Amino acid sequence: MSYNKDQAKKHAKRALSVGFGVAQLVSDQVGSVVSGLERDGHINRAEGKKMAKKLLAEANKFQRKISSRVDKQVRKVVKSSSSKKSAQKRGAKKKK
Repeated sequence: MSYNKDQAKKHAKRALSVGFGVAQLVSDQVGSVVSGLERDGHINRAEGKKMAKKLLAEANKFQRKISSRVDKQVRKVVKSSSSKKSAQKRGAKKKK
């Protein structure tokens, strides 16, 4: 499968959008779980804030890790695609 730079950018943007969507979902879920624990009396408000902050920090760390991997793969594909096109151009010039 060969990608050009525009296709790679398109896929990277989609991945980024998905990442933001997932981050929002995680944030909403953390808030919901912490609120439920507070409401049920399992933790107090200060503990809830601390827990939410810790969970969101872990989620952000994981998201950065995934984003880094996606970025590396996109760059690898773009570089590979560029190398193939350069080789094709060189081959076409030799035939002339």
